[in-house]
Parts: sequence; C-alpha cells; structure tokens
Amino acid sequence: MWKTLLLGAIFLCCYPVIEGKPRQSGCPRTNKVRFCGKTCSTDGDCRGNRTCLCDGDCGMICVKNNLRCENLPKVKNGRFSFSNGSYFRSVLTYECKKGYRLRGSVERTCRATGKWDGAKARCRTLCQNPGHISFGNRRIERIKGVKYIHFWCFDEDMFKMVGTPRIRCQENGQWSAPKPKCIHSPPLCDKPNIPDEAAVIYPRSMDREFKYGDRVLLKCKEGYFKSGLGVYQCKKGNTWSGDITCSPKNCGRPNDIPNGKIIGYVYSFKEKIRYECNEGYNLKGPSYRTCQANEKWGDKDPICEVVDCGPLQKPDHGDIIEQVAFTYGNRIVFDCTETGYEMKGSRVRTCLGDGTWSGSLTTCEAPCARPTIPVNGKIVGNIFSHGKSVNFYCDSGYKRVGARSIKCDDGKWDKPSPVCKGICSTPRDPQNGKLHQKVPPERFLDGDEAKFFCNSGYDLIGKKKLRCVGKVWDSSEPECKGKCKFEGSPKNGYTPNENFPRGKLLPHDSHVEYACYAPYTLDGTNILHCNDGFWNASIPSCKGMSCGNPPSISNGNVVYNDTSYNSTAHYTCNGGYSLNTAPVKRCTAKKRWEGLTPRCLQDCKPPTIPINARISNPSNKYHSGYKVTFKCNEGYNQEGMATQMCFLGSWTVLPFKCTGACNAFLGKHNKKIQDSSITASSQLSLNHVPSLARLDSVQGAWCSAPTDNLPYIEILLGEEKFLTLIKTQGSKKDLRWATKYEIQYQKDGQWIVYRKTDGTQTFDGNVGVTSLNAIALQPRIRTRSVRIYPKFPLSLDGDASLINVCCLRLELYGCSAPVDGSWGA
Repeated sequence: MWKTLLLGAIFLCCYPVIEGKPRQSGCPRTNKVRFCGKTCSTDGDCRGNRTCLCDGDCGMICVKNNLRCENLPKVKNGRFSFSNGSYFRSVLTYECKKGYRLRGSVERTCRATGKWDGAKARCRTLCQNPGHISFGNRRIERIKGVKYIHFWCFDEDMFKMVGTPRIRCQENGQWSAPKPKCIHSPPLCDKPNIPDEAAVIYPRSMDREFKYGDRVLLKCKEGYFKSGLGVYQCKKGNTWSGDITCSPKNCGRPNDIPNGKIIGYVYSFKEKIRYECNEGYNLKGPSYRTCQANEKWGDKDPICEVVDCGPLQKPDHGDIIEQVAFTYGNRIVFDCTETGYEMKGSRVRTCLGDGTWSGSLTTCEAPCARPTIPVNGKIVGNIFSHGKSVNFYCDSGYKRVGARSIKCDDGKWDKPSPVCKGICSTPRDPQNGKLHQKVPPERFLDGDEAKFFCNSGYDLIGKKKLRCVGKVWDSSEPECKGKCKFEGSPKNGYTPNENFPRGKLLPHDSHVEYACYAPYTLDGTNILHCNDGFWNASIPSCKGMSCGNPPSISNGNVVYNDTSYNSTAHYTCNGGYSLNTAPVKRCTAKKRWEGLTPRCLQDCKPPTIPINARISNPSNKYHSGYKVTFKCNEGYNQEGMATQMCFLGSWTVLPFKCTGACNAFLGKHNKKIQDSSITASSQLSLNHVPSLARLDSVQGAWCSAPTDNLPYIEILLGEEKFLTLIKTQGSKKDLRWATKYEIQYQKDGQWIVYRKTDGTQTFDGNVGVTSLNAIALQPRIRTRSVRIYPKFPLSLDGDASLINVCCLRLELYGCSAPVDGSWGA
C-alpha cells in the first residue's frame, strides 16, 4: 500500500510502504561527513514517535513525527517562500529585490536534524559600472565573491595617478572610492649644474621647475671662448643632455722692465703676474697686473727707481769729510775735529738697499774726571774716557753700599761712587723667640738695627733693639723668659692681693699669694713665685670638716660627690614616686646636712573622668598632693565637688557628676565650627559657599550647583561629638528650600546612612524659606563628621534652569562624647 504524510498544506507522496517490510533501497546516503541519526529499513526499526523516512543527506533514518525546522530570520532586501511550511523535507527558496544579488544558498531543505541545510542567504547590492579612465586601463577581479577594479596609467613617467588605484564594491551598492584619474605629469629635473664660467641666456629665471623636454640656453661669460652648442635639455630619470666648455682668453707675456723682473708664467684671463725690482731699487706703480677680458693687461708697466737713504747730520764736535750722494751704494765718512773728543759709532756709513745707512750713529764724546775712592775701599780701572767703566771693592769686614760699577757718559759718570760700611755679626735667635730679619735677609751694616720678639707666653728680658756701631753691637743680646699660667684658687680658698682669672699668664719673676675661707685652713706654701714658666711650688689646698654620709630614703636614691663643707647631696625617687620637699641638702659649718630629709610618696594614676566632663588642668604626672579640677561639657550642669586630690597613690572620693540634656549648640550658629571645616559637593556661585550654611544667616545660604545630582554639605566636628538634633532652614535670599533630607555620618573611615530606631532614613524638610525644621535623632549619632543630603528642592523664583538647586542653612545640637568610649547619660 502507499502511505502519504500531510506536511503543512501540501500532501507529499512518499515511498510506498508495506507494513512490516523494508523500504525501497532508492535512498542512498549522499553526505558522508554530516552527523546522522539512527538508520533504518522499516518503521519497526524506530522507537517512540518516529518513522523510518528518506533524508537527502543521510539516506533512510528515523525521523520524529511532525518534525519542524527552526524559523529563519528575514532577509534584508529580499524574501523567501516555503514549499510546505517548515516541516521535514520542505524546501525554502530565496529571492532578492531588483538591484540586489543573492549570496549564499538559493534553496535550503529542512533535514531530519531539525536544521536547514545550505548556507545563510544575503542580498547584496550591485555597484554601477564606473567606466574607464583616460590615459589608462582597468582590470576587474573577484575575491571571495567581492568585486574589485584595479586601475593603472599607460605611461607612469608621463602620467601620474590621482586617487585610489583599487576600488571595491561595498554592500551598500557603492564603490569604496571614486575611480582615479591619470593626470599628465611629465617628469621633473633638478636644476642643471652650470659651469662657473658660463651664464644662462634662457630661461630668464632658474627658480622654477624643469619638466621633461625643457631647454636651458647657455653662453660663456666675458673673457672666455665657447666650445659646444651650449644647450641643455631635461630627459627622463632626472638627467640633462648637452654640453658647453668655456676656455679663458690669453693676454700674452708683458714687456720686461729695467732694473726689475716679472714673476709668473700663466697669462690667461683673470691670472696675475707680479713685478720685483733688483736690490737697491724700489718699485713705483702696481706690483700686480691682471689679464683682462679684452686680452690686455690691466694698469701700466711699473718702473724701478734707485733707493735714496737721505742725508745724515754731522756729529757735534765733528764733521763730514767725504760725501758724494745719498743713493744706493754711496758712502759718508765722519771725523771728530775738536781736541779731547773721541769718536763713538761708525766712521764710515753706506746707503743700503732697504733705504737705511749701515753701521751705528756717529758721535764725538768727552772723557770723565777721576771718581771718588770710598773709605775702607778701592777702585779698579784707570781709563775715564766716554763709554768706559770702573769697578769698586771694599776691604774685608766692610760691605759696599751703592753701585759696583759706574760708566762715563759724555764727561759725566752715570751713578755716584759707592761707600763701604762696617759689618756686624748676625745675632742669634733667643730661645723661645726670634730675630726680625731683613727681607730679603742680608748682613747687618753700620747704622742698622736688629729687633727681637718672644713667642706667645714669654717675656723679653733686655733691650728690644740693638744698633750696629762700626762693626760691633751697642748692647748684649736679650733673652725670652716663660710666663706662668694661673691655675686658680684652691677649693674654699682665694687670692687676697689680686683676683686673677683662671688661665691668665703671669710674667716671669711675678708671685701669687693664697688664703682660705673660714673655717678652712691652708695646707702648703701661701706664696708661689714664677721662674721662666714654672711655679716654685704646687698650689696649696684648704682643708675643712665633714658632715658624714647623707641619710638614705625609701623608694629613692641619694647622689653626692663630697661630704665636706658646702657640698650638696641630691635626692631622686624611683618610678611612680615623687619627692615631698626640696631634692637638695647642703653640708653646713656645723657639720650637719641642713633641711628636712625628703620622702618619696607614691604617685596617682590618671583620675577617672566623670561622664560628660573633662579635666581643666591635665598633667603628665599626678604626684601626691596634686589637685585636678573637673569641668562639665557644654550643655551639662555641675553637681558636687569639682576638685579631687592625689594622696599617697589614691584620689579623694568626693561626689561629682554632670547632669542635663545633650542638646547644646555645637558651633555652626556661634562659629565654634570654623568656615574651613564646612565643605560641600558643589556650590552655585561664590555667593553661595558652604560657610554660609549657618542657621539664621543674613548673608545668604549654601546652594548646590544645578548639575549636581547628589548634593550634600559636610561638617567636620574635630573631636567626637554626640548629635541629638539638627535644625534646617531654606534660603530667604534665594527663595529656595528642600522638602526632604537624608543624613550620613562617618565611623571607622566609612560613611554610614543614618536610620532612626523605626528604620526611617528620609526625614521631612522645610515648607518655606523661613520655616524652621527640627530633626530629632533617636538613636543619637556619635561621630567626627556628618553629611546632610537635601532632597526634592522647591523654589519661588520660577527659574527652570535652577530647578535642581538645593539651598540650606542649618545648626547641629548635641554634646561632647566621653573619651573612654561610653555613651554617657
């Protein structure tokens, strides 16, 4: 029998099935890769709600009855249709709108897996043909289904492509870029290298671009011959063709000059030659001549003139006996004509090639008179004519003072004759002193003085200055004697004659007298003598009586260095104890330690501070007898004795307490809280700063910025406080207020949202700009910082741009928190 299945609205004719018999074998498996379900031959091979059917990929497999494939999404710019809904073996066909092309599978079949076979379909737009380009060509190619066009120019040397050489057809039907263009752009050449001897005829300016085929016309500059066409042409590859050679013109060798010569062998354009004259001649005219462009030498020929040395004057007391001329090679002869004069310098002088006369200046000089011979000396030399010198020497034991040699100069000696002075032996440096030497050191002569100095701490004994008389000193050499240092008076002693400071240096041969204060007696020599830095005896001592060891104390110590008269003993206590009297006792003349012996009394620990109170006079140490005074915190009243006293390690127990409600001003209204301790998340302007948020402020109020979506004002309290009440107002000046508030406080570095005992965390605010709202805090808050968050602002000014602005004035009430961390009464 034939079995039919109803799929959607179409009946499909299936393979004939004979109950209990295998299906026909005309349904082979065609997809060896795909995962398939259980294969079958008859329905009996399938379990549950499944039937043995033919699947196009897997052959005969068990298929779930009424199997449907998943719904596929719509195709943009296209549509699809079913052959039989989305049931097994239904065929789905895709179709794109006009102007679009299908990418993917045109048909997809619902398979036994519940999936559509084939690839996902898309409708892609078709790009219009962009056409060809001038002076170029194109090539069309497809890569992975995408269309590309590649453009290029015919001659890349002559044409330059402007634009993108490769464009792509995009999904929107547009090309990725416009088609490019081939612009005629002949190659350029750099400026040609022009020889220095050449000039450009064309173009008129070389400050331009040179393109392929452009020409440059050249000529030779004045003074040069041209070889070649003189035409340069721009070629491909940034090269130039053509050449030019410019050779210099020649002026030929110029004429020689008398008494001179020409230096130089090149006679071409711009070259120079130099002229030189023979010895004894000077060049008159140009020393250099240059070959010019007209092939002639510049300037005229120079001449060589004979050198003229000029006339010489005859010497005083002499004359010229031979003279012809003053030019090169001629001579002049001199002679002294007056009796007694001798010639100095050159007798004959010749005119030289450099224009000067040979030899030295000629003079006639007179002789000098015999010089004075010094006492205790002699003169060496007996010729006293002009320019001659004589020397002087002193006898043994004498030294010359003055010139050793003098010279005769035209009848006068150039220096006076010296003298010979006697020499004294150099004194020795005194021990612990020194002789003041001359600088540089020399021997002491007749009339000289020798000065002596002693080292620090020594006195000069004798004359400070000695004079050399003849060859001996006028006195014997002095000595340096040491000073003695005053070591001070002995303990309990003094110097009755003079009160010297300790360490003073006393002179040699001085003395010091010592004495003792009553009741002490002197032990040793009472007068000491200074002898060359040393005392003749040791300093005496003052002996007296003893008070014996000072008494000891319990829970303490006594420290002393001596038990004699006027010595002291110092008492200290162990930790936790204090002295009840003065810590020092002194040894008196009665051999007793004066004053009462101190006692070490036990200290007290810091007192327990009553609740809601503080100590007005705290201390680091509370000794026996110390009194402390308690003072109640602001908002509390005192009951009982405020003063307590430490006695032998314990505090007196007197009734005292602080009573009253914790509802005092904390400082915003009376400015105990400084402006710097009030901050905010934002401010509307400089006229709305956080420090204006004080209750009943007449200067305005704090207002937040309109862009601040979570405004708040923060108050730093300094020390920990209890907050029990917050009063708020709006801004009377700005006509703004907040209708709700939230509160946060800081604890252990974290901000915590405040909730009342009943869980409330949002509190009613103000109902107008002047209304006063009070928020009672139960439980109260213990903190150092608090933030107030105004909510739901209202305004009377109607400015929509400031609708989010919150304005606020407030005051905090409470009291100081106990230091020990308790909550207080």
